[in-house]
Amino acid sequence: MGLEALHIASKGAHPIYLYGQNYMGVGEAYLGAGMFHLFGVSIFSLRLGMLLLFGLFLITSYFLATLLYDSKVALISLFLLVGGTESILTPEMKAVGGAVETLVCGSTVMLLSSWLALRYNHQTAQMAARSRWLDWIAYSIWGIAVGMGLWSHLLVMPFAFFSTLLIVLFCRRDLCTKASLFLLLGLSIGSLPLIIYNVTAPIKDNTLAVFMQLHQTTYANAPSGLWLKQFAGTFFYSLPMATDMLHLANQNVLPLYSSPQSLSLWITFLYGFWSMGYITLLASSTWLIFRLIGRLRVNKWLRQVEKEKNQRFLLILLTCRLMLLLSAWATLIPYLSSTTAAVRPWSFRYLIGLLISLPAVIAPLIPLKDNVASVKVKIKTALSWGAIILVLFVNVTGTLSNFSSFSQGDMRMQRQKELVQRLLQLGITRIYSGYWVCDRIIFQSQEKIICAALNEQMQPDLTRYAPYKNIVDHSRNIAYVFTQNGDFHPQQAITGFTKDNRYQQIHINEYIVFTHTPKAGASVQTQVLPRIAR
Repeated sequence: MGLEALHIASKGAHPIYLYGQNYMGVGEAYLGAGMFHLFGVSIFSLRLGMLLLFGLFLITSYFLATLLYDSKVALISLFLLVGGTESILTPEMKAVGGAVETLVCGSTVMLLSSWLALRYNHQTAQMAARSRWLDWIAYSIWGIAVGMGLWSHLLVMPFAFFSTLLIVLFCRRDLCTKASLFLLLGLSIGSLPLIIYNVTAPIKDNTLAVFMQLHQTTYANAPSGLWLKQFAGTFFYSLPMATDMLHLANQNVLPLYSSPQSLSLWITFLYGFWSMGYITLLASSTWLIFRLIGRLRVNKWLRQVEKEKNQRFLLILLTCRLMLLLSAWATLIPYLSSTTAAVRPWSFRYLIGLLISLPAVIAPLIPLKDNVASVKVKIKTALSWGAIILVLFVNVTGTLSNFSSFSQGDMRMQRQKELVQRLLQLGITRIYSGYWVCDRIIFQSQEKIICAALNEQMQPDLTRYAPYKNIVDHSRNIAYVFTQNGDFHPQQAITGFTKDNRYQQIHINEYIVFTHTPKAGASVQTQVLPRIAR
């Protein structure tokens, strides 16, 4: 995303999608390009744009919770959203594409559709005439948010669908007025990149076809008992991580992902208990609203005319809450039924939309004022506060755990800078390396060093920006960059390069660089370069 922002800022590029992914919009790159102009090209500038988007999500989330519930639910939700574990903050702060835009656009469309539905119920004809312009602005912003959300990532689709349903159910008269023109105008502006893409792309690559392909993605290593692993991956790892549970271990210690010897029963129990609690809250909230709506419909049937206006307002309010909950179900169920849940449970960022529905999920835990001081009410209140304190404790613990990784992150960034500086000093500007190494080196060198990706078998891997691969493939002096372990350490290839006397081995921090020796047939040389002083 940073490289795409660099191309927008310095080369006048106008990309629609992330390089190599024709379903993920690049709003983060355009925002990053603006930050580059203001503050220069850096990781800080790129993530400053993400911070602004995240702040906008917090604002819309607070107003949504206040509108549908009360300030108590809104403040607790806001507290939980501000902090969080690394697994929560990473997709919110890193420019990974689609995640934070889903939060902003999803919460915005739910807020505006709920506000329009509730406002429409209160308005008299005279009030509607005076504030018509305000409705037009709301419909325009709603259209822009839907269009931009669908362009950024299809993860916003549940919220776009259910917010549309709210407008159709309760504001359909507006759709026969000028309001519909403002809605369509906003939708056209927000989805302009989508329109351009679908007009120019082949039919087999249009947005709908891509969406179907994504859900039906298969993997070569998919297990035979797929549904079991989908269940285990979702409820014992993905869902806890996506809902702010502490990261105590990776999926390799969980059922169906580990041998009996490495299976951790206590982590399995803890993660399973957390998922069970979340599903219980989500299901009970949904069932309670269905029951209340059913009672309202019965009362209306019994013609309680004196309460008709209040009943209609309550019906709209409950329906807005229901749409928020159904959006959470529509986020969770497709993930559960996908192959990704079984094979790549660490891809829990696809559940990022669950954070939008957080107020609706935790609302049943917030004790209501009750004048009846019965034992049952006291026990229920105590249990509710106990659950809230537990959730807040986990959230605070996860937030504090991030501080220990700050110094590690700074050190890693410094070492990457040292690598780039050393490569440039040695005149090495064309390299092969691993997928996760290449883009970092290219960005930090601002394209002074060009890299093409290789896999562990030293075969061409995905180089998202195709010109990079062409540049490296057609270069004469090419170096190979490996890591001591982790990101890119194909041991067999490293051993082969070490034994080949045509290559010189250079160690730069945790990186191993192999370059051609000045003379063919020269013996292998190992050079350990000193670290640059901070």
